[in-house]
This record gives sequence, C-alpha cells and structure tokens, in this order.
Amino acid sequence: MEHFGLRLNRRKEGHFLTKENYARINKRSSLIKDQFDDFVLFDKHKKLPNEWSIWYLSKLLFHYEEIESKKRNKLEQKRILFIKDLLFNYFHTTEEEIQNYQKMNFDDIIKLLDENQTNEYKEFITHIHMYDWDYDILGRYYSDSWCQKQFVDVMENFDLNMEFFKQLDHKEFENEIKTFQKKNPHFIEISDLGHYLESPGYYIMVIDQYKQLYIGTSSQMGIRIKAHWNAIKPFDRLLFPMGSVDQSIIPFDSYRALDTTRIFIYETKDTFHVEDELINQFSPKFVANRMAGGIPKGLLHAITMMKSRKLKDDD
Repeated sequence: MEHFGLRLNRRKEGHFLTKENYARINKRSSLIKDQFDDFVLFDKHKKLPNEWSIWYLSKLLFHYEEIESKKRNKLEQKRILFIKDLLFNYFHTTEEEIQNYQKMNFDDIIKLLDENQTNEYKEFITHIHMYDWDYDILGRYYSDSWCQKQFVDVMENFDLNMEFFKQLDHKEFENEIKTFQKKNPHFIEISDLGHYLESPGYYIMVIDQYKQLYIGTSSQMGIRIKAHWNAIKPFDRLLFPMGSVDQSIIPFDSYRALDTTRIFIYETKDTFHVEDELINQFSPKFVANRMAGGIPKGLLHAITMMKSRKLKDDD
C-alpha cells in the first residue's frame, strides 16, 4: 500500500486511529529512568517522611549490594557509599534497623506511614502508589492499579476528544486552511513525500476526518513525517499533562498514516524560528499540537508551552 508516494508497512494496529488501537497498557515508565536521581538531586530525603526515606534507601542499598562486586559499575559503587552516608550520618540508622526495613514490602511501609503521619502526606502517598516498588525499587514501573486507572482516564479523554471533533465545522476548517495558504503562498500541497525526505523546512499534516492539523518543522521533513506515522505514543504520555482527562489533546503521534489526508510543506533552511507564528494563524480548536512551537529552554519554559483544550463543560 502506498500513501503520499511512500510504501506503508503492515501494522498490527492498522493505518487508521481507532478506539481499540489507541491505548496499550505498559507498566514501564517512559518519563522516569531512575527515581534515585530525582530523590538525590532535589534533596527529597529532607522533605519526605523519615520512615519512607529510610525504607527506600535501605531497599536501594540491598538492590545495589546484591549486584556481584565484579559486575558493579562505578556509578553503582558510588551510590552504595552515598546511601550508607545518608542512612548512618543523616538519619542515624543502625545496621539492625536497616535490615528490618529491608524486610518490609511496600504495603508494610504504607501502613507505617498511615499510622505515623498527618494529612500533609496524603498527596505524597497517592504519588508513590503509582509505582510498583516491590517489583523494582528504582521506580521504573507503574503499579497495576495505576495502569488500570490510567487506562480508564485515557479512554474517557479519547471519547471527549471525539465528541469535541463532532462539534467542529468542516467549512470553517477549510476556510482557515485557504486563508493560511493565501497568507503563506510558500506552503505548497504535495502528493509525493518521497521527494522531500531529507528536505529542511516546515510542514502541515491535515486530518480532514477530525478537522485537525499539525504544524511541525524539521531538517528532514519527510523522515519526520514518517516518524509521526510509525510512532506509538507511550501509555503514560497519552494524557498531557498526566491526569488531565478533561483538557488533554490527543497526541498527534497516535494518529495513523491513512488519517493524514493532506500535506503542505515549505522548504527552507531557516527551521524552528517561526513554528509558533504558523500555529497561531489557526484557531486552537483545529490545531493538534500539544506544545507551542520552538525549542523549550528548560523545564519551566516547557510548562508554559503546553497547550490544552476544554473538552467538558463545568457542572
């Protein structure tokens, strides 16, 4: 099968977005590679319940010491020394106490926290329930309960977006595209993407069925567009930000190749400079971008670039 002059490989999920192929439950986190770095870099051990920090560090110590010394890398060895320093010199924990904490599972430490802490730690306890600590103390896997809730939320968000699309007017959508073309004649509609695989510039992918479009920029436009078609959005990134059921825009990489009905491109070496200006020429309701155009300059800047839409009326 060919699409815009390119051969499409067979995909188990098919080449159109459907509710059935939208979400794949995956316990592996795509957002956090190692909770230890976050714990240390932000001095979280100074802000969290002592019982949790001691349990977490004791379990980490056991995890790293279980690795055969010959197979331990330098980073893992440094972590052992750092953890011991925290446990013995900051928390003044004894060897016996460390061993007792190492015998405790996640449910045990939660019971201890519930007994000893006040309401100020409720949010923290809710957060740590996201992860399967008994399976992986590094916090790289989500709990089954979190995955089940995420799936329900993702499916509700999908339905809300589909209802949102139904309310959009296709004539208005088409008029905005025509107005954009008149204002930006350097954008041309193409039928064969193969001629532009390594061309730099800006591109617009149009999904007429849902009255949505996506504006991007790349030093290799055709290859980047193919990457959109072949991508599978990680399960924990389907809502953006996480938990935003009523406002999260469907990630563009969740659409399949045959959902794209038109492509417009503007060849130029001056990439990444006017992406946001192009995005802002369309009504937000028609734009599938979840971020403003441009390259984020740090986490705080990235947060300000996030886009959302109101999918449900306030009760």
